Amino acid sequence: MKASILFIYGQLSEHSDGSSGDQSESLTSSAVRNAAEALCAETDTRLDFRLADDGKQILQWLARDSGNFAGVIVSPGGLPRPVTAAGPPPAGREATPQPTPVIEVHPGNGLHAGSGAALSTNESAWGSGFICGFGLDGYLAAIRSIRSQPAVTGKARVRKRKGLKVYVLNGPNLNLLGYREPKIYGNTTLDELGRHCLEAARQLGLELRFLQSNHEGELVEWIQEAIDAAQGIIINAAAYTHTSIAIHDALRAYAGSKIELHISNPRRREPFRHWSYVAAAVDGIVAVLGTAGYGISLQLMAVMLADGSRKSRTQ
Repeated sequence: MKASILFIYGQLSEHSDGSSGDQSESLTSSAVRNAAEALCAETDTRLDFRLADDGKQILQWLARDSGNFAGVIVSPGGLPRPVTAAGPPPAGREATPQPTPVIEVHPGNGLHAGSGAALSTNESAWGSGFICGFGLDGYLAAIRSIRSQPAVTGKARVRKRKGLKVYVLNGPNLNLLGYREPKIYGNTTLDELGRHCLEAARQLGLELRFLQSNHEGELVEWIQEAIDAAQGIIINAAAYTHTSIAIHDALRAYAGSKIELHISNPRRREPFRHWSYVAAAVDGIVAVLGTAGYGISLQLMAVMLADGSRKSRTQ
């Protein structure tokens, strides 16, 4: 029996072309649907693609139908965000994960403006993934994530180029992965994660530096070093996400491709974790996908670099 994915795509009635309402992208619903159907056909997956006219309709479909699918992709577009309806759990408590993964996808990173941004990751128990800022590739990455396959649009999509270097930067306390709050962060250690990333980078034709520090200044120096040494940065700034203007400023000075990464869902945790100084200085965000988000981020980075998207849109 084929695996099946429910794809809910929100559209505004005034957008006659069926676009998502995100002014940073000109994708139409038909373009998204065609690409999603092509990938699902390639991976022997059944796709149920639905257009939603309002947030209530999205919630209704989630409540009624999500259990019938291997995974759900929700693209709210310009509609009121449906996942906020249930509200977040009490501060400091993680919501119980849904048995069916639900990934929220936005084609653009609407968090660029200003010196910081409220993280837009899912707030309710529905959400188990968040991807924004990667255009059509973000939708395809979500499909492949649900299918547990590489989050790229096929081998031909990543045209390997020699000499491409990526820094993967990890902030404070991530050296305790596998030991610190495993219900939130999982059982994979940082060493194991580093080995997985190095192997994924090798397969993608990327040279990788995988680094971790508990010190803000060291992370800033690595970002500055990358200005002349690397074409891309993937950063999980951990607690510094919510406090560090210095890391924000360093990222703004870096002209390469940049991805913000989170293992857990900051919006399901304490209120002080809802603000990100990193979000406004990067091209896209991958969150709430556990340590698998590292592999997805690397593959999305490979697509960005293969396309020559080496200058950050935040400059």
